[in-house]
Amino acid sequence: MKKEYVDIREIFQKPIFNSGNTSCIYRDGDYILKIYNSFYLDISKINNIDIEQKILSAKKIETIPEIEVPVSALYDINTKCFVGIKSNFIKGITYDNFIKENREYESIIKDYDYFEDIFKRAEKESIVFPDFANSKNIMVAKDKNNNKTIKLIDYDSIQIGEFPSMTHATALDPTINNSALMLKEEIDSKYLIFTPKYRKGDLFTQELNIYSEYVSFFLDLLNINISQIEQPMPFLNSILTFDMFFQIIGLDDHDIQNKVWKLFRQNKKNEYLGDDKYTILETYDIKPAGMCNRLVRKR
Repeated sequence: MKKEYVDIREIFQKPIFNSGNTSCIYRDGDYILKIYNSFYLDISKINNIDIEQKILSAKKIETIPEIEVPVSALYDINTKCFVGIKSNFIKGITYDNFIKENREYESIIKDYDYFEDIFKRAEKESIVFPDFANSKNIMVAKDKNNNKTIKLIDYDSIQIGEFPSMTHATALDPTINNSALMLKEEIDSKYLIFTPKYRKGDLFTQELNIYSEYVSFFLDLLNINISQIEQPMPFLNSILTFDMFFQIIGLDDHDIQNKVWKLFRQNKKNEYLGDDKYTILETYDIKPAGMCNRLVRKR
């Protein structure tokens, strides 16, 4: 990865394209400039997480071309300090907006076939996507032949080999936030994604990719988050049990129920949804039911 020196004061004069707790993103023609919050970089160094080296080591992953790799590492021309990354601007829409405009359930299921294939290829490359369930990091675009293409952006949120991620999708566990990762707080076992099944040392395990698939799939298909299972539900005045969850969404297929159950058990290996995605489509109609959708068995 090449180094590119920029005047950060000039970048700050550009309109902000997007912003968050850790960075500001600026549009610069055909490129996106992501400038990190200096506090975020300092905390990363304290925790022995070298974002700069991760970016400098970045290269195209031949087996996973869907990952959008940065163009260059950015350095302030005045201080010579690492400040951010430069990436290609993807002309498309985020996946969450795409499915709002194209809510065809068969199309969503085919997309998740494709995502599973990406995860299986990623496993061979020791890559984990802790932020996958944030569908704003999935871009839908068109190639030169006007065919639909998928790009996975936000490279620094992807765990590449021994380079950890300092973030995870909030949807994976709404009860915690990324400060737990940034500040290395003592993580209680009640946080599912920090249990040994999903995290060892500083690295997430491959099991997290499969868990992310389920969280995203149920959100996109039924607008309900499976990470709420076994969590307190104030409006129910109780814990949301598996039986209650399945009853709410109308899922009575025992094989699929068992796959969901395994996600929450330390001694069980996760299984991809696989063809069970099509079982859902063939067995149930999907009907609006208040804030979420509900599966209704076909007659």
